[in-house]
Amino acid sequence: MNITKVDTDNLESFIGMLKDLLQFKISYFAKKHNKVIFRNAMWTDKCKINKDKGYIVYYDLDANGYRTASDQIMISVKNEGETIQ
Repeated sequence: MNITKVDTDNLESFIGMLKDLLQFKISYFAKKHNKVIFRNAMWTDKCKINKDKGYIVYYDLDANGYRTASDQIMISVKNEGETIQ
């Protein structure tokens, strides 16, 4: 399995790829739950990434609503046999 790390240099191309996907997986530490949570997510026109403030707004398929993740965020997508995080 190949893993590609996304940073500020390739963030825009990563966002473009998220828009083309049906869904992806996201994990992050949720202060509300005081633990790392894992969610099935999807990118819509209301989603966004703010790299200056360090957060992402995504559509949570498990909770059927928009959520915000911040701090340490991991997004996993399958791209032709390659896992990108």
